[in-house]
Amino acid sequence: MLNGFWDNLSKGARVSLVVSVLLLAGATGVAGWWLLKTEYRVLFADLTPQDSAAIVTELERLKTPYQLGDNGTTILVDKDAVHRVRLKVMDKELPLHGAVGFELFNNTDFGMTEFAQKINYQRALQGELTRTIMALAEIRDVRVHLALPEQGLFRQQNNRPKAAITVTLKPGQLLHKDQITGIQRLVAAAMPGMAVQDVTIVDQHGVALTRAPSETEGDSPGGSQLDLKKETEQYLARKVAEVLDKTFGAGQTVASVDATLNMDQVRATQESVVAPPAKSGQTPTGVIVRERESIHESGAPLDVKAAEAAKGGSSQHELDYQVGRRVEQIVSQPGSIQHLHVVAVVYKSLSLDQLDQVRRIVATTAGLSEQRGDTVEVQCLDGLATPAPAAQPEPLPAQAAAGGTASAPVAGNGLHPVVVSLGGLAVLVVLTAVLLAARRRSPAPPALSDAQRRAALEQVQHWLRRPHEAEDVL
Repeated sequence: MLNGFWDNLSKGARVSLVVSVLLLAGATGVAGWWLLKTEYRVLFADLTPQDSAAIVTELERLKTPYQLGDNGTTILVDKDAVHRVRLKVMDKELPLHGAVGFELFNNTDFGMTEFAQKINYQRALQGELTRTIMALAEIRDVRVHLALPEQGLFRQQNNRPKAAITVTLKPGQLLHKDQITGIQRLVAAAMPGMAVQDVTIVDQHGVALTRAPSETEGDSPGGSQLDLKKETEQYLARKVAEVLDKTFGAGQTVASVDATLNMDQVRATQESVVAPPAKSGQTPTGVIVRERESIHESGAPLDVKAAEAAKGGSSQHELDYQVGRRVEQIVSQPGSIQHLHVVAVVYKSLSLDQLDQVRRIVATTAGLSEQRGDTVEVQCLDGLATPAPAAQPEPLPAQAAAGGTASAPVAGNGLHPVVVSLGGLAVLVVLTAVLLAARRRSPAPPALSDAQRRAALEQVQHWLRRPHEAEDVL
């Protein structure tokens, strides 16, 4: 039966049938490979070579297949085992980031010397601080070094513990001043006897993110004073710009502030005498702490009366007073404002009354004072307004999720790629069969004679020589 079916087919139908069978077999093989292949997902990413080596060693011990990507900084495993393998690896307390914590003392060796115990304790402290600082989103890697002074019974404790921290930031990330101060206070609070200024932080380029103790105490007239001046000016300029932008619109005004600060640190001590409140009709003299009265009598006959005898004696009355004392010590920190100069430019035409109103608004916003001699200048420059930048369109939900976790590709309205491939193959087979049937039904066109071929060739050559006639025919 099959031989008869095959013999009845023309040469073109046989070729089409063979091609269809081969395509079906190939599609079946691709679908089987797609269904049976292992799909890998990211287990850990953005690793250092040391961390990658430690995790790979643990995966090989667990006999878990894995793949390396991004030059060894990314480790991938089967998507169905990602969470299970991650929990197993993290349960092993691997020394990631080159640091170990207090789990170092889980298996204590009783024969360990006191020096080794101190070194392990220092390593554990450094590791715990490393893990805590690594929780910041801007930090990629961190190294913590502690300098602990030696302690002894007869040793005078003069040195304080110190800490040196090296942070590696992620590309495009920066640590704000508040974050740097927070890291300093965190490390200082974790170490007994350590002061905040004893914690030094540098970045991966060796640039110091913290200042030396002399600079923080005001002994250096350089960087800290300039930073304080810049912060004051930026804060006041931002306040003025916010008010003007809400009044005239974004991009229609410019504000600048110049501040003169007093960097002198003054300590003043005042001592005054405090008298008790005076009674009505009396002068305040102080507080009576002791009163004594003594009478000295002269010798007189017994028959003399007492009143007469008293006239011949002497008396003494003593009072001791004590007044209160008040001592005040006033310390003025450097950075007080001496003078302020504010300049505002408005890209609109304003009348004199409007300029005066804007000037008063700017002066009140910046906190200007006539006693200090502060000045404010408002100018309007009509015709120089620059349009505000157009708002960027918000990304669609699909675009917003593009940076998230990669998922398996979905075709069409959510169908699996294998189903789509099989459906397309079936459509191709049906179309091939339809074309073959139509070809068998349609009669073959009659062949041209030699005279007709020569006439057609001459007509084509004539059209080539005279293209305009060919255009008229078309």
